[in-house]
Amino acid sequence: HTAPYYDKYDKTRPSIVSSLSVCARLRSYKNSFVFLCLCLWGLSVLIFVIFTLKSNASNSSILPRNVNTHRNTQLHDEEPPWKHPIQPWEILPRPPKGTPPPMKCTWEGPFDGFLAGCANDNCRNQDNLDTAKELCSKDELCTGLIKIAQNREIYQLRSGGKISESPSGEQSYRKSCVVDEEKLSAAQQQKAEQKNGKDKKNKDKDKDKDKKDKMIDMIDRLQHVGSVKHDLIPDAQHSIQHQDLHLESNDNNDNNNNKESKQVSLVSETDPWYEWIPDMAKHASNNGDGVQKRHYVYDDSHHGGYQRPFGESGGANGDDNDEPNLDQKVATLKQELIDPNTKCFLEGPLNGFIANCAEDNCENHQNLETAIDKCLEQPQCTGVVQIVQGQSIYQLRSDKQLRESPRGEQTWVKLCGEKALQRIAEIAAETPPPKCYPYGPIKGFLGNCAGTECLRFYYFNDAMVECDNMGRSKCVGITRIPGLKKSFELRAIPPVIASVSGEYSYLLECGDGGGGGDGDAAANRGEGEGEEEREERLPVIDLMEDALLDEYEKLGSIIEIDDHHTNERVRLPSIYIGIASYRDPWCYKSVHTAFARARYPERVFVGVVQQNAEEDPDCITPQTPCDEDPTQVLCKYVDHIRVKKFHASEAAGPTFGRHHADTMYGGEYFAVQVDAHMSFIKDWDMVVIEQWRSLDNEYAVLTTYPSEIKSGLDEYGNPLSETAPVICHTRLLRNGMFKHEAAGEIRLPDSHKDKPLFTPYLGAGVVFSRGHRIVRVPYDCCLPMVFDGEEFSMGARLWTNGYDLYAPSKSFAYHPYNRKKRPPLFWENQDNGRSARAHNRIKKILGMALPFGQHDDYDATEIARYGLGKYRKFDTFLRVFGIDLDTKEIYNHCSEVFSGALHDRLHAYLRPNKRGIDYDYVYIPKDHQTDEEDEDDDDDDDDDDEEAKEKKKPSKRKMSYLNVESQKEQKRKIDHD
Repeated sequence: HTAPYYDKYDKTRPSIVSSLSVCARLRSYKNSFVFLCLCLWGLSVLIFVIFTLKSNASNSSILPRNVNTHRNTQLHDEEPPWKHPIQPWEILPRPPKGTPPPMKCTWEGPFDGFLAGCANDNCRNQDNLDTAKELCSKDELCTGLIKIAQNREIYQLRSGGKISESPSGEQSYRKSCVVDEEKLSAAQQQKAEQKNGKDKKNKDKDKDKDKKDKMIDMIDRLQHVGSVKHDLIPDAQHSIQHQDLHLESNDNNDNNNNKESKQVSLVSETDPWYEWIPDMAKHASNNGDGVQKRHYVYDDSHHGGYQRPFGESGGANGDDNDEPNLDQKVATLKQELIDPNTKCFLEGPLNGFIANCAEDNCENHQNLETAIDKCLEQPQCTGVVQIVQGQSIYQLRSDKQLRESPRGEQTWVKLCGEKALQRIAEIAAETPPPKCYPYGPIKGFLGNCAGTECLRFYYFNDAMVECDNMGRSKCVGITRIPGLKKSFELRAIPPVIASVSGEYSYLLECGDGGGGGDGDAAANRGEGEGEEEREERLPVIDLMEDALLDEYEKLGSIIEIDDHHTNERVRLPSIYIGIASYRDPWCYKSVHTAFARARYPERVFVGVVQQNAEEDPDCITPQTPCDEDPTQVLCKYVDHIRVKKFHASEAAGPTFGRHHADTMYGGEYFAVQVDAHMSFIKDWDMVVIEQWRSLDNEYAVLTTYPSEIKSGLDEYGNPLSETAPVICHTRLLRNGMFKHEAAGEIRLPDSHKDKPLFTPYLGAGVVFSRGHRIVRVPYDCCLPMVFDGEEFSMGARLWTNGYDLYAPSKSFAYHPYNRKKRPPLFWENQDNGRSARAHNRIKKILGMALPFGQHDDYDATEIARYGLGKYRKFDTFLRVFGIDLDTKEIYNHCSEVFSGALHDRLHAYLRPNKRGIDYDYVYIPKDHQTDEEDEDDDDDDDDDDEEAKEKKKPSKRKMSYLNVESQKEQKRKIDHD
């Protein structure tokens, strides 16, 4: 091909159109050097662009928002990588495999606006900001929080990246997390040390085992030698035993690396109520007096400072009359307060808060004891803060300043080293030991009223506090005048004068020995007690001042619901009802009315033990299937009903069913026990709680035999009667069991019309109390085929555990006593000797004599768990209520129960902390005493028998709340209308 020739300068030449490449065209130019430079530059640019794109694809800091690098790559990994707290709009580089490192999260906000998108909890509501932050810190998808309402503390976890404007007034908090390098390095160092220590221990164990094997070989050789050195064999065996002990000690040390694992478990994990038992009760050690003390904390339980060690006697020279000096106080406080491992203790609660989180990043603790132990272990921790007033939520803090709090936080401040010792010296110097205490009861009265007028009080504690405030120059004690509502009267002049009118008195005695400052103590009491007898008056602790009870009292769930009566949001204590049913067609009605007639059925939970045969109706099956009519009560609250089903042939009496009903308790605030054939009144939940609260007694148990439904309740649940049933008397049967008499249906006296009346005995038909009753004193597991004796033993167990029994002033559930067709009874099942062994178990628990030849014929299963309590003595119960197990004589209390006299005589000794009646000061009338005590009284009147006087000494006990000088706060009186 020959192209036509054109002159290169010819401007009229045609354009060259060719399929050749750019390079081919450039070759037509003569300047090849320029062409080569351009090619090399283009090639280098192309290579740079390719490598840059590859690098960004493998390690990109910004990707499209819909790409989740972590979740896509996890599918192809043998082990999933630890979850890094990522922001959904900014995906971080893929982290390495293994355990996630500790993170440190900070928060910004509040900002006006809202974050979109739910986190992993699907936008569940949280009622506490700190709890919401803690949950968000653990959620990889959560990027922040929003407060969804302006006037309510409700927060939600969100995953959005941008805070958008909100017309509803929401507020947002944004989260930002980074790896905590300090914790990460500390954890790596600890792991390395543990590994080195473990290797060293394994080597030591191997050496010990080798030594043991060599010794065994040596013994074998010595035994086969014959007469050669047989005396070496015992020495070698002793060495082997030493090696075994050494190996066992090493194993124990390996298994007990912390305080909690060293503690011995006191409660079996198979216990049905293990979930609700405080950790202190599961693992705490007993100090010998049956009281759990909170160690390493200086708080109100010290009553302003120092108390003489329990069980010890006085001064350095062994003389109990000597006051402990400052060094002795300091030594006692050191031993009681300072942790031997950290040389620290905590003081509180103090009003205010400490800022900044400790090493655990402000982790929430539900138990104060656990928080205190953690704070003692962490060097950076300077105190424990209760972040929400009235709720058991505690955090460890690290700041060194206690700040004022507008939200009511309380703080336990940590003191260590010299500061701790200096503070202990201040406590010991500023707070002397208790001096004043009530002495009595003493039969007789004190002269003249104290002050310008005769002051009278209903509660014993209030009278003694007021007498102490007036001073011994004006008030020397109190005299109780029987028959008066306010029966404790302040008196001014000793001594106690004998009286035939039934008065008895209490002297305010102090360390200088002067009841009124004008004579010795023996003269003031009107009896011949010498100074040598004063050494018996040592301060003793009130057993109900127990830190373990603090934990039990925290038990109980509070629910939040919308009140359809007032259209407000309300918080209500929950209620559990235990029902044991044996082939009872009324069981359905009991469950139905429990929900239908409650003012707030949302807080009611029912546990039914159904023991039916094949032909019996089901307790919780609604009349119409729920699919057809979901508005039925049993359909609406089906999630609130728990059921245990047994065949009727397996039934073994009421205790069997009630024990299993107690096992279905779910941590509710209140607990109710009723029969399976009951009908509740309208608004029964409000009625019974109001009655319980009117007693101001945390350990009050409302109990009785319920009233007859036919004459007492209309078809709508409105009560028709104004009487209330009260149990007042019992009798001892030939088989050694107690059987209560029928409850007296009485019209309560006007002076006691609005409050429950004290009753000596428990009736199993109706029982209402705080929920911790079930956890502390559940129904016995092993009393089959028992009917008589069940209620007395249960009442004794409750009483010895600190509970007091009262009959409701208004019935809240009614019973059909005269049904035309009575249901079958459990006695249709074979006894096979089970009831006799169960009776022996009750006698063993109560300390009664077992029949001849049957000393071991009882079921000892978990007998300590279902035994008597440690807070009161059963012997005191028998004496107070006039029961003689030997003669079978029982005092009839009906007249004083019905009149309210027994209530006034005993309820007046209610403790100021609302923990039951203090029986240490209760006067026992003469007709309640045994024959031996009656003889002592006669001998005392004649002043002939000194030994009888010794037996009859009144109880003496120093009361810490009467120590005026050592109290930080003003003395507390019981609120009584």
